Amino acid sequence: METKYIIHNSVFPILFIHPLHKDMAAHGTVTSAGFFKLVSGRVEVYGHSHSLKLGPGPEDAKIIAHFLGLV
Repeated sequence: METKYIIHNSVFPILFIHPLHKDMAAHGTVTSAGFFKLVSGRVEVYGHSHSLKLGPGPEDAKIIAHFLGLV
């Protein structure tokens, strides 16, 4: 099962599994979206949101890792 994410305002991640990306983007400005996985304790982002027509931003892996307490 893939884990999805959106980033609001370039700093606040929302991580989820089931709904569409657009269903989680009701409030705020979504600046990037995609999928992520943990590989050897590191966050890797990939793919893009078809419903939002957005992909990963250059800092997304770092933002998610910080949110998860990995850095």
